Amino acid sequence: MQAGTQGQLPHLKVLPHPDNLDLTTYADTVLSFKNSLTSVLILGDDDDEGGYRTLCDQLDHFKSLQHLDFEIQSYPYLSHFDGLIDKCPYLKELTFILDIDAVRRPNGPKPTIRPRPGISKLECDWQLICTESQLVYAMHKFPNLQSLRIWATGNEFSDPLEEPEVFGPTLVRFIQYVLSIPDFSLGISVRKEDLSAIFTAFMETKNGCKNVTISYGASLRPSFVLSKSIMSTTIGWRLRFVSNSGGNEVAHIRFLSEVGRSLRSLNLDNFCTIPDIKGETSKSIDRLFDILQLCPLLEECTIKNARTVFTSHHKSKYPSLKKLSILGLEYLEPFRFLNPFYLNLPNLCKLSLGFNYTGVKNMDPIVINMPHLSLDLLTKKRIGYYKLVSVDVFAL
Repeated sequence: MQAGTQGQLPHLKVLPHPDNLDLTTYADTVLSFKNSLTSVLILGDDDDEGGYRTLCDQLDHFKSLQHLDFEIQSYPYLSHFDGLIDKCPYLKELTFILDIDAVRRPNGPKPTIRPRPGISKLECDWQLICTESQLVYAMHKFPNLQSLRIWATGNEFSDPLEEPEVFGPTLVRFIQYVLSIPDFSLGISVRKEDLSAIFTAFMETKNGCKNVTISYGASLRPSFVLSKSIMSTTIGWRLRFVSNSGGNEVAHIRFLSEVGRSLRSLNLDNFCTIPDIKGETSKSIDRLFDILQLCPLLEECTIKNARTVFTSHHKSKYPSLKKLSILGLEYLEPFRFLNPFYLNLPNLCKLSLGFNYTGVKNMDPIVINMPHLSLDLLTKKRIGYYKLVSVDVFAL
């Protein structure tokens, strides 16, 4: 602070995080460099009469402020900060980090939204915008975003009364807004009854992607991540279903029964945790064939963390699948499940197998009995951190 009040470091643009500094002293230090700082971190909440309130009251004194970073403990909704945002005429980037135990809903009159086309980057937790009014606010407030990061922390809304007040149609509008942004990652927790409708509506847009990643996890609600990098035009969906969610329908089976016909590429993360069509734990490759039954146009599939896989008695053919990768296999397990592929996957032309690290030094070749199946490419990969797993694979 002394350097700032004495006119030293006149071109200082960023201050370090105040790890061991009380917030009042930190606020005074920040204000002493108000003419040069381009980035400011605001910590605390409205109940803090010291540093938080001091900085908020004087944000309009900063001459060069372009990046505003909040680490807040209350008021997790975006429009609460509208007045602070408008105090910063040169602002380009906003980041909100939440450290909260309870969700507070917007109350009082809705603000008059003054669009800020100069703000090009927004990063925040999904809880900050998970109501109808907040999604509408974000779409109108930031009409020219170039980068968007929204993440779902995974432990939201443990109380059913605190579920997000946002529904399918508004989410679809928001997703269409996000698709116009060059670089984005959108992570959202949703109600399971909305997930298929949202995806179906998205697929009907001109940007509809045909690549999906499915996994299961110990979360309270299903979630998805929609992302696109500025370096790529590919848009990908990552869907995370709730493990042991109960009910008569298996989550991913229900979802694929509604949207599977539109998919061309599918990734199955942690295949060892994906239940069978009855919702039961299984090691059978039938789990893959049940999915292919719902995705008749699927051309590529990647299975990760397969571990041990048992053979199938399926007789059905799935002629659309041309490329299959099975990763995370245990080398010491039998590979008889691959033998029927000549019957089930008659047009398979690329097969890639990945093996977990093993301490076995001299590994016997793996022989796959796949008559009448012509592979253009058969590859093997290693998955491990210490030694290369070298396995010879032969297809007969």
